[in-house]
Amino acid sequence: MRQTGLSQTSVIEQDGDITVASIAQSGTLNVALVTQTGGNNRASVSQIGTGGTANQATVSQSIGFYTASVTQNGAGNVATVTQH
Repeated sequence: MRQTGLSQTSVIEQDGDITVASIAQSGTLNVALVTQTGGNNRASVSQIGTGGTANQATVSQSIGFYTASVTQNGAGNVATVTQH
């Protein structure tokens, strides 16, 4: 997890073997949540906020062997990835 800038929020919750998650945030107003259960899941979130309205990314993965990647640039972007 790497954060630079103002008003960054990130949460990583993992339960299982060999789960990998990364969140990189820069600029302003970014929110990211990664939840993984089961094994062998991978998630990546990259956000560059320009202010105004927050970027929001939510990744939820269970069972195992899922991969998700979210990239957001600008303001007001919303992404939801659910894999079960």
